[in-house]
Amino acid sequence: MKSYIKQKWMLLLGIVIVWMMNRVYYVYLSPVHIQQSDIYYMDFLIAIIILGLIVIDYYRTWKHHKEIDDLLECQEYIVCDDLHQPLYDHEALFIHNEQIYHQDIEDSYQKLCELQEYISRWSHEIKLPLAALHMMNERNDDVTLRMEIKEQCEKMEQLLHTMLTGCKTWNSHYDKKIELLSLKGIVDKSIRHQSFFLIKEHFEIDNQITDEKVLSDEQWLVYMLDQIIHNAIKYHKEQPKLSLYTEMKGNRTILHIRDNGIGICKEDILSVFEKGYTGNNVRNGEYKSTGMGLYFVRQIARMLEHQIEIVSIPQKYTDVCIIFDHHLDFFNITEL
Repeated sequence: MKSYIKQKWMLLLGIVIVWMMNRVYYVYLSPVHIQQSDIYYMDFLIAIIILGLIVIDYYRTWKHHKEIDDLLECQEYIVCDDLHQPLYDHEALFIHNEQIYHQDIEDSYQKLCELQEYISRWSHEIKLPLAALHMMNERNDDVTLRMEIKEQCEKMEQLLHTMLTGCKTWNSHYDKKIELLSLKGIVDKSIRHQSFFLIKEHFEIDNQITDEKVLSDEQWLVYMLDQIIHNAIKYHKEQPKLSLYTEMKGNRTILHIRDNGIGICKEDILSVFEKGYTGNNVRNGEYKSTGMGLYFVRQIARMLEHQIEIVSIPQKYTDVCIIFDHHLDFFNITEL
């Protein structure tokens, strides 16, 4: 009852004021003389009507609040469809929904962490039988079969690495270490990772990287180059060639990874970094792709605060550019 009076006090006060003004008018201001008993009778009727309306309104309000209290006991969102009466500005409902929302976020984050942990553990455990398969394959006397098995093992290792890296990028707390790196060492490491497929496809490597230094994270940058070079291998033509070189523009170092493969269609250039985008080459059935490699590359580039651009002419070349900004003052580095 107290909560009802607190909620409806302005309405109740208005009713009392109107009743008092009505009584003052008939007692003191009315030009027609009215018997005192008639005034009492009229007051009685008005009081009965007002009291009846208040009782009805109180019952409806009580029923509505009871319905809300019952809903608040559940662990689900409350929407207007759950109420027989309109959803008024009830603070408890919004607090309840907000608590459920935060709980859902916490539960989802916990499940995501558990999934990431499971994928990470599984990825490392599956490397043991893969390594054993490599060793067993070395004893294979059939050279052709040995190379085919080795190729599939290399592909599985790359897919595992991509899956593990993708799992890490889902986490908002990236494990990164920005430091001054030798670009030549990073490029050489990535080329070694892709050496099996580069040799298999008879790639000509034109590596012009010398002693350039960049600010980045070694692990993530190597992964970016792995994906870019892997795409160059996947979409190569006859007499494939891979060129790597740098250019300086102001305080920026631009790393070019250029291949003479099938290139990228003009309509695909702006979409190749989208999640799951496979492009016209896959739709034509010529190549198989998940559309995740360049998506991860862009995510990592954003995380490292690098820029990435692609210039391509179909059937001529594709030039992927990674742009490094040198924030020397921030890192307290005097020179590169």
